[in-house]
Amino acid sequence: MKDDIMIRVAKEEDIEAALEVLGYSFYHDPFFTWAVEDEADRMEVVSAYYRVYMRHCLTNGVTHLAYKKEDELLGVSVWLSNDARGDRLSDDIERAVGKYVSRFRVFGQRSYLHEPQDTYFSQLIGFGVVPAAQGMGIGLALLEYHGKELDAMGKSSYIEASTQRSFEGVYKRAGYQPIGEVIPFSETNKLYPLWRPAKSTASETPVRKKREYVLDSVIRFGKYDWRVLDVQDDKVLIITEKVLETKAYHINNEPVVWENCSLRHYLNNEFYHTFTDAEKEDIALINITNYGNQWFGNSSGGGTMDYIFLLSIDGTVKYFGDSRQLRGGNENDKHFIDDEFNNARKAVTPEGEPSSWWLRTAGSDGNLTASVTTDGRISVSGDFVNRDFAPIAGVRPLLWLSQYVKN
Repeated sequence: MKDDIMIRVAKEEDIEAALEVLGYSFYHDPFFTWAVEDEADRMEVVSAYYRVYMRHCLTNGVTHLAYKKEDELLGVSVWLSNDARGDRLSDDIERAVGKYVSRFRVFGQRSYLHEPQDTYFSQLIGFGVVPAAQGMGIGLALLEYHGKELDAMGKSSYIEASTQRSFEGVYKRAGYQPIGEVIPFSETNKLYPLWRPAKSTASETPVRKKREYVLDSVIRFGKYDWRVLDVQDDKVLIITEKVLETKAYHINNEPVVWENCSLRHYLNNEFYHTFTDAEKEDIALINITNYGNQWFGNSSGGGTMDYIFLLSIDGTVKYFGDSRQLRGGNENDKHFIDDEFNNARKAVTPEGEPSSWWLRTAGSDGNLTASVTTDGRISVSGDFVNRDFAPIAGVRPLLWLSQYVKN
């Protein structure tokens, strides 16, 4: 990637600017020309289509923006994991494309039959570079940037190129190769499936020596102080000593679980990128089990793969003190765990003010998630997911840190 190209993760306020890039990029695209024959409607449909995907990717994928200067958007790439799709996304897309829905359905069915099966991958949904910046390496930089992230996770990626010329150009340079049969979506037009397998980074791993960590000690990592919660043979579990910031668990007041909440996306993207490349090498990608709420019988969603995450109710009890109220629920109070470990669970802001902090376990209904209150009780019924003001809605990130460092 060229040194003068800057790439960052898109936020909600970036969507409309990114849609301008994608709209012009796909206005003459063979697929959209076929799917939306009326030129007067096409730009609006393309924008509506990608607006759905970009909003979905705020919590279930990632959109990258490329710049030469911070205020000059030059390129956009929209990525979605194939396990993050669902009926709700499909319904939103069908509403967005309106009267052209029949052709989008045909394409969706054909595309699904041709994509890789029984494996997880990240799919390039939208990709565009402003005309004035084409030939400057913007597209390749975007592809290589996400490719590096995917390699670190051991995850492959998939693209359906709309022209043969494109898959023999920038996609090939980024490591993509043809896979399977082409996808016909009209008598004259096809899509070309491309695949980039995850590259092993084992040969690049330097010799490392082991550090020694002490349980319950406070260490410095990145810009923050962390408390050591667990020590294992090759890694340690650490949580920020203080509440770092105030942020909603989710951007909207709607049913949500950890796997698709906006806070998870923020922690594993913007917050994760506050660490240096060397520090990122020490953060383990972990398979997270999300246990349901035993008091109310609510699911906390499926398993996730995370660099940065939040404690669950179970984890809070495990690491901050177990008064046996977790097992079978609390007979005396269905809404709180209120016990002798309240003081251990209390947290403060960097300014020393008491603050609550989010947990990732579901609350008493879909719009609520569990938390630790300012006085240290565990609120098992939870608080509204879109709560975003102090002292409510504090964030204490959690991560597994490698015990090995470079020699």
